Order: sequence, then C-alpha cells, then structure tokens
Amino acid sequence: MKVACSLILLGLISSTLHAASLDEARRLTDTRDYSAAIDQFNALLVKTPDNADLLIEAARVNGWADRNAEASRLYQEALRVDPGRLQDIRGSLAWQLHWSGQSERALPYFSEELMAKPDDREIRHGMAEVLIAMNRLPEALQVYREQETRFPHDQKATRGQARVLMWLDRHEEARAAYEAILVRLPADREARLGMARIANLKGRHQSAAQQLKNLLKEGADDQVRLELARALRWSGDDFASFKALDAMKGSEAHELRLQVQNSLKHHVEINAEFSNDSDDLDIQVYTARLGIHAGEKSGFHFIVRHARLEQNKDELDGRTLLVGYDTVLGEAGGKYGLVFPSLYLGLRDYVNWNSPAWTGRLKWLPADDWRWDFEAGNSLIENVQSICNHVRFDYLSGGFDYRFSSPWLSSLGLMAGRFDDGNRRTRLNGRLEYKFNNKPMVVMGLEGMGFQDSDPPVPGRGYWSPDSYREFKLAARVEGSKSGWDYLLKAALGKLWEEPGNSHNLYQLEAWLLHRLDDWGSVRIYGGYSDSAALTQGSGGGYSRGYYGITLDIPF
Repeated sequence: MKVACSLILLGLISSTLHAASLDEARRLTDTRDYSAAIDQFNALLVKTPDNADLLIEAARVNGWADRNAEASRLYQEALRVDPGRLQDIRGSLAWQLHWSGQSERALPYFSEELMAKPDDREIRHGMAEVLIAMNRLPEALQVYREQETRFPHDQKATRGQARVLMWLDRHEEARAAYEAILVRLPADREARLGMARIANLKGRHQSAAQQLKNLLKEGADDQVRLELARALRWSGDDFASFKALDAMKGSEAHELRLQVQNSLKHHVEINAEFSNDSDDLDIQVYTARLGIHAGEKSGFHFIVRHARLEQNKDELDGRTLLVGYDTVLGEAGGKYGLVFPSLYLGLRDYVNWNSPAWTGRLKWLPADDWRWDFEAGNSLIENVQSICNHVRFDYLSGGFDYRFSSPWLSSLGLMAGRFDDGNRRTRLNGRLEYKFNNKPMVVMGLEGMGFQDSDPPVPGRGYWSPDSYREFKLAARVEGSKSGWDYLLKAALGKLWEEPGNSHNLYQLEAWLLHRLDDWGSVRIYGGYSDSAALTQGSGGGYSRGYYGITLDIPF
C-alpha cells in the first residue's frame, strides 16, 4: 500500500512538473524567446518522445524560429506517432520542408493540401514557390494563373506571374503584368523594380539604371542596388557598378562583385592565332597585352605583337609595339550617355621597314537604342608582296547600330581610306537582324558589304584591289552558356560580285568558346572559315581562308 501511494505521489509530482515546464515553454514562446522555449520543449520531449501534441507544438516554435529543418523533422515524427494528424499539419509540414530546401518532398504535401482546400490562397502560393524552386517554371505560371482566375485582385499572384514570365524570357508578357499592377498601384515598388529588370534584360541598360536610381532615392533596397550594379556593368561602367555594390552581401552580389573586380584589375592577355588561305599565305601571330588601371575609369595598355608570314616559300617576320590609353566618360542614364574613347600609338618593324602605327576609337552610347562607333588609323596589308612593297593604308570610319524595335537591330557603316599609292577605297556595310530567342540567343539577319576603288594599281602591288566588290549574305548565330562555357556559333551563306571578275557563291563559319577560371581569368578558343570557291561550279576562281586561335586573360 505504501509503495502504491508513493508511485501515485511521484506521478502527481511528475505531472505537475511537466505542466509547469510546458507552461514555461509557452510563456517563453509568447515573449518570442524562441531559443529558450525550444530548450524547454526539447527537455519535455526527452521525457515524452511519443507525445504527438507536444511534437506538433515544438515543431511550430522551431518554425517561428526559422529552424525549418528541425520543424519538418518534428512534424514528420508526429505523423509517425499519430498518422491521423496528417490533415492538421499537412500544410505546415509542406512549408517547413520547402523552407528547409526540401522542395521535392514538399510538393506532394502541397498538392494534397490544395486538393483538400482549393480556395486556400497561401497554399496555392506555396505550390507555385515549390515549383519555382524545382525550376518547373511553366507549371508555376499555371498555378499563378489559376489563382488569378479564382481571385482576380490577388496582387501576390499577379506579381508571381510577372516574375515567372520574366524568368521564362517572356519579357513583353511580364512587362504587361507589371504594368497592370502599376495601373492599380502606381507606387508599387516591386512592380517598378520588375519593369527596370525587364528593361535591363532587354538591353536597355541606361533606361534601367535611371529607373533604379529613382527607386533608390525613395529608400535603400539591396535588390534595387544589385540590379543597378548589373545595369551599370552591362552598360560598360564597371567602376560605377563596383560602387553600387558597396558592401552588399548575398551570393548574387558576391558573384557580380568578383566579375567586376576582375574587370577592374590589371590584366595580362596572351593570344596565339594561326591562319592560312588559298593564296598559299600562312600567318602565325603571337600577341601579349598588359593592361594597367590608372584612376577610376581609365587605363594604359602595352601591346607587343609578333607576326610570321610564309607565302610561296618566302618568309618574313614583323613586330608591332603599341602604347594605348582608354577611359570612360559620362554616366549610364545621364544626359549624354556613355562615351568610350581610346588612342593607341606605336611602331611597326617588318624586314627593316619601320613605320608609325596608330589607332583612335570612340564608342558613344547616347541612349539604349543607339550605338555610334568612330575609328581612324593606319594599317598594313599582311602578305609577303605587300610588305615588300611597303603598302600602307590610312582610313577613317564611322557607323551606328539602331534598335528600332525590341527584337530588331539595324546597322550601317561607312569607311573612307587611302593606300600609299593614291588609290582611294570607299566601303559601305549594313546589317538587319531579328532576335528569335533569348536563352540561348538565336539571331537571323541579312548582311551586306561593298567597296569601290578609285585607281587600282597596275601592275598589282600585292593587295587585292578590284574596281568594285559587292556581297550579300543570310546569316544566323546562336549565343549562350552551357556547363560553365559561353559559346557562339555563326553561319552565313550568300553571293559576291567582283568587277572585273565573276560572281561567286560564298559561305562563312565562325565559332568561339569562353571559360571563366574564377580568379584566374578566362580562356577563349575560337576559329572560322570562309570560302567563295567551293559552292561555285566551274568558276575557276574564288578565295578561301581559315583561322583559329586561343586567348588567355589573367587578372592580377
């Protein structure tokens, strides 16, 4: 009898202590002292590990403390103890699994919960978020659209739909979704940020930068600053991009900062290129470039180039030494846009023929839809006979790109030049292209080029000089990224007309691969081939040329 009474008394004491500990855990939870509350719940679970109610309550507190993996474990333990509680905790378990990075395991729970509660807005949003995390974007878009159909004024669904459309590169539809939000809520910050992101993705970097600067004036925001840094980098102003990133944290900011820092470092670039053509001309070129940053947006460049020419059993070597300076003027989204001037001066030495070398360039981006390029300088014609005859060419050129509609781009360029023998060459080139896809980028278009020589030398001095030349091509290219490599593939097919001479069919192939080596820089492999003889039967003429090379870029 005494033993029985003792056991009853101990049970009452234990029960009282348990209740007191549970009350303390709940009090700590109410005061949001989640860490201390969790300690209390853990102590209780040691004593009663199979108490489903206690497991569920402890899971909720862990969830509020953002300990999502532990919360999901406790919910699953509660189901093991009492499977009948599934309907009570299915939604909560789904969220905790998703937030702890277990989206694939969360998806069935969200699906079942949505079937049981089709009008639960938050569960439908959770379903969409899980699908996004699993990169099943078209399905996520469908969930958001079903939500918008059920609840026409659900701004969260409209925002989600706009984000997914943007990630799917359906930029016009995303822009329309954000515009619909701004009609109802003109000051909506997420929609305005979305509009700026779409402008940035569509190549309108200066417009995006201006929109983002306006948003920052209304309040600091890391998402806005990150997008501004992207817009500034993509517009070509790396130093401004670095300043915009400042001390921002996060994986995306860290990755972008590394890219910008590498661009702002000093660089050594080493290139080797080899080419041969149907005139029995083989050229080997080795180039080393040292780039030194001087100031915020300026730099000096030192270039050494060595070329070996072999043609019809003759050989000669040539060296070029250049010193250059470049800078960036203006600001993205500013009144005059961005200007990129550069000047290179130096000497060439080919078989004891010394001559000055110079090139001046100016790129101007006054607005997103326009790009202007100007260049002046002199060059040599690299074949054995032209070098022996000291042929030199001085030129001045200018041109523009104009994007008159989002997928369309037009280009026009004009060059006027003079050979040292007095022969003047005038060249006109143009391009019209249409972008069909963004990732990978697929572009098709028409390209044309023609030139006229005023006084072709007779006899010839080694450089090609017909009275006139015309060519037109249909071109297509694909650009993208795959497994850490950026790539470009281009093919063109067309026809040329030469006077005096015949017309020929021609084709061109071009490709390159670029791989970034983290802090070590990048390596680029490239090559190409063109032929105007193989596709023209019985012409007895034509010209072909192939080339390939590798470039290693090392920041320090």
